Amino acid sequence: MTKFKKQMIFAVLLIVAAIALTVTYFLVSKEDVAAPAPVVDAILDGENIVISGLDPEKSYEYSRDNKKWQDAEKNVSQLTLDVGKMCYIREKGDNNASAVVGAFGESTKNSRPYIVDMIENKDMNSIFVHNPLGEYTLIHKKSGAYKIEGLDGFEVDEEKLASLRVNAMNLLALRYVDRVSDEELLGYGIDVNNPASYFTVTYNETDSYTILVGDKTPDGDGYYAVLQGRGALYVVDTGLESSILSAKRDYVKPAIVHTVEQSHKFTLSTFTLNKKGEKFVTIDKVSGDLTYGNNSTHRVTFPAYNYATNLTNFEVFLNDLLALTGSKTLLYGDEITDEALRAYGFFDADGNDTSDYSFSYKFPAFSEELWVMKDAETGDYIAYSKNAGIVASVPAASLAFLEWDMLLWVSSEIYLLDIEDIAKMTFEGNGEKAEFVLSGEAQDLSVKVNGKVGNIEDFKQLYKSILYIIVTSYSDGSAVGEEALHLTVETEKGEVLDYRFYRHTAQNMYYTLNGFGEFYVSADKVNEVKETAFGFIY
Repeated sequence: MTKFKKQMIFAVLLIVAAIALTVTYFLVSKEDVAAPAPVVDAILDGENIVISGLDPEKSYEYSRDNKKWQDAEKNVSQLTLDVGKMCYIREKGDNNASAVVGAFGESTKNSRPYIVDMIENKDMNSIFVHNPLGEYTLIHKKSGAYKIEGLDGFEVDEEKLASLRVNAMNLLALRYVDRVSDEELLGYGIDVNNPASYFTVTYNETDSYTILVGDKTPDGDGYYAVLQGRGALYVVDTGLESSILSAKRDYVKPAIVHTVEQSHKFTLSTFTLNKKGEKFVTIDKVSGDLTYGNNSTHRVTFPAYNYATNLTNFEVFLNDLLALTGSKTLLYGDEITDEALRAYGFFDADGNDTSDYSFSYKFPAFSEELWVMKDAETGDYIAYSKNAGIVASVPAASLAFLEWDMLLWVSSEIYLLDIEDIAKMTFEGNGEKAEFVLSGEAQDLSVKVNGKVGNIEDFKQLYKSILYIIVTSYSDGSAVGEEALHLTVETEKGEVLDYRFYRHTAQNMYYTLNGFGEFYVSADKVNEVKETAFGFIY
């Protein structure tokens, strides 16, 4: 027998075995399939539940606790039982399948009773909510849209609106508890005559129901609730916390700023950050034709002028700014009073800025202004947006740039201009002075040193050494020594940059630009520039 024939016989045997297993599975599984539960209907008739839909040709048994079972009358199509207890029905001899009817004839799902039949969205007219945080009404407009009355002009959280509809209109209880009197309901946090929390659903124009909500259950899995007019206590799930038990303001999306497309983020015109009411940094979009060494689109214009922004950090900042949103609305609209803003610490009685941080910025299409306080309890922030009319909590990570020191805002390069943009450079130190005046451009660029023609190639090397001076660290505020070098740069545009370098340690020099300084630079690099510059006049 060839190898091919052996393989064919083996394959046929595998197919036969598979068919045999499949047939055996269906024969065995057919015996294990449970009979479907009886399909029944129930109506409330006074103090009785009338359950219909039984097959008079079959025998049934029922239970009020799903434990103790008793036979139903034979050859009947319905059962009449007293209200107040759940009812389980199954064919006699079938321990698996059963129909379930609520204690007051309610329909059920997975043995859980519906307090009222589920209302379709299209049939709902309104949902009125009253709870300890206030009251509000959800309206189903003829257009099909949903709105909370009084929130016009604010962006509404559509997910929360959907949650409200689900929790108010799909009242599938976790479980039925018991039949109770009005007095007994007080022990579950429900005062029928003066309920703390309730909601009313109006549907089909004239129909409605009201659900009263009580305390949370001891195990925390839900809340006690009753249908007004029915002395039956249920437990509903905790979804009520994000809907029925929410404040009206919770439906206001904490959108505290406008935004622009990511592709337009570099169109930012200006940004100013204040700390404790004092200006800390201002950044403006670069205008004119000055060429910046790190191709920065923006520069720091306060506290010193002409600092290019740190490319990487500035983009992180822009991304965070455009993604900025709150996590929860704390106040909105008319709730934002002068008293409320003072209570949060944004302003004092005279309207002065007392916030931890405040910042403003402008894009071509809009401008924003926000005041921010650190929340000592959570570590997050609380922000007030005047334009949005919202006070909201904001995750700390979203506003990380508020705590950046100046070193993170500016480029590490302290000098970023092209040589052709310079009209004059003056170096002074130790009683010496070297003045370089430039003229021409490109191949025709020339330089005079203290009035005499200088070597342009040597000057280019000097200029390159200035570009190598970069920030090494942040100033610790300790005292600095005498001035080691004073560099004045005058541009073709008439701008003046005033650099002063002060001795600090053998490794570092402290420097200022136009009177401002917070950084150290390498002492070796400054000394190299100084020696090269004064070498021209020896």
